Amino acid sequence: MGEALDLHELRPAPSPREAFLLWQAGRTHSPLAARVIEIATDAAGELSRSRR
Repeated sequence: MGEALDLHELRPAPSPREAFLLWQAGRTHSPLAARVIEIATDAAGELSRSRR
């Protein structure tokens, strides 16, 4: 299956922000929502590692 969502660096970079992902407990995610969660989790992990 092809990628339906890509991550692109913004230039110039915006000021730092907090982002939150919320969903109702016990609900299933659409494939796109699951991909957004995966990308956000990976990006947050990379950002966290780069700031150590």
